[in-house]
Amino acid sequence: MQTTHPADQEAPRHGARAIEPDDALLLTDLYQLTMARGHWRAGRLADEGVFHLYFRRAPFGGEFALAAGVSRAIDALNGLRFDADALRWLATLPRPDGQGALFEPEFLELLGQGPLALDVDAVPDGTVVLPQVPILTVRGPLWQAQLVETLLLNLVGFETLIATKAARIVHAAGAAAVLEFGARRAQGPGAALAAGRAAWIGGVAGTSNVLAARAFGIPVRGTHAHAWVQSFAGLDTNDATELAAFEAFARSMPDGCVLLVDTYDTRAGVANAIRVAQHLRARGHELAGIRLDSGDLDALSRAARAALDAAGFPRVRIVASDDLDEHRIDALVRAGAPIDVFGVGTRLVTGGAQASLGVVFKLAAVRGPGEGWRPVMKLSEVTSKRSLPGPLQATRLRHAGVLVGDHLALEGEGSLEPALGATPPWTEAAPLHAPALRGGARVPGFPTELAEARERARAELAALPASARRLAPDAQGQPAPRGAPRLSVTLSPALEARAAQRAARPSHATNSPDLQP
Repeated sequence: MQTTHPADQEAPRHGARAIEPDDALLLTDLYQLTMARGHWRAGRLADEGVFHLYFRRAPFGGEFALAAGVSRAIDALNGLRFDADALRWLATLPRPDGQGALFEPEFLELLGQGPLALDVDAVPDGTVVLPQVPILTVRGPLWQAQLVETLLLNLVGFETLIATKAARIVHAAGAAAVLEFGARRAQGPGAALAAGRAAWIGGVAGTSNVLAARAFGIPVRGTHAHAWVQSFAGLDTNDATELAAFEAFARSMPDGCVLLVDTYDTRAGVANAIRVAQHLRARGHELAGIRLDSGDLDALSRAARAALDAAGFPRVRIVASDDLDEHRIDALVRAGAPIDVFGVGTRLVTGGAQASLGVVFKLAAVRGPGEGWRPVMKLSEVTSKRSLPGPLQATRLRHAGVLVGDHLALEGEGSLEPALGATPPWTEAAPLHAPALRGGARVPGFPTELAEARERARAELAALPASARRLAPDAQGQPAPRGAPRLSVTLSPALEARAAQRAARPSHATNSPDLQP
């Protein structure tokens, strides 16, 4: 495949931020600023909160997600503050009635006093994460923690969705390589860049996105477009103009040359590619591959493989694209289609049928100065939308190296112990989260390197039970094979009791004399 640098020439690095640091705190929703103002007006600046960021249901009908975007979120929070330009712009916002400014100068002065003093515990990028289990926990001044909700949901939610999709596609492809081809179909330049990074964590072999390649050190790959072939059109037949286009491209790119063969007639295109391969060989080069971008990819890849082998080119690779996802790729692999590389665009970088992970950022506890944590719980008639009360600790459970699930408990609970006389289904238990920020500053040692995230993802995915890697239909789900283990999230008895107590005794009354009828 054509490339500007091989994969082993430059190790992937952490790379660029999604947004400029001076703008990061403006990536928020207005109500987060008005709530911060409300805390200020109510004299609650010293009150603290604990928020958990998690998703309620695993994406694509699966059992897990693959965390990504965490290190960029930590980057964004590190020393995060409002700059002078942002504060000047906020000062121009009018009140809803148009009578004066929305924010008082004294409140804007508070916003500009210094960086946010938040603590964050998180899982590193490339970690397998389960529903209801925090990907990261934020604690600190309540008014500050609320300000970063939108920023964190955006950074972590999108990249986690795309990394998970990439992992599913790579798993479906088996021995074939997967390339990310989606920059032109992503929802904007920022999404194209983030998707390239997340897909690399998820296991793709490279990207067509030159900017992502530069930003993150990802191998960059490419062929040519139908427009290249069409640009040679004249009075001759299509076959003749296609051959001329192939020959010109091969002259300009004799090494790593991949020819797109379906502009006119795919079988004729393969024949023309073989002729060019013969010319290249005569000059001491080899054709790297051909690409199929439409039609019956199973039948066409078989016909192309047979023709290439018969002509003496068994090492020419077949690349297939055409609106692929894990389900189409799985069907092609199961059918035995001789495809060596899959190029996946739209349905990778957009998430396909599931365009959002549905991450949430829920308050779990509050406290005033000198107080202990007071657990709080979001209630709903929809059970899955209820949050868990109190600061949580998560323990990852494995059996002989294979992931069993996670155990959630109240912060400070003792070691995880099986019920008396019971044999636990796990042999290894370890804390899931690590300190990432303290007082708004990055904690040295928290993993942030992209190369490490990619390797972590590979190891974590390899440690999943086989049943967890099955390809359920997007956003529908399907039952696991009978007897197959499922990844589980269990709650400690104390946490279960607290949640049940809170759910059974919701309080809708108020003791505030100012609000009495």
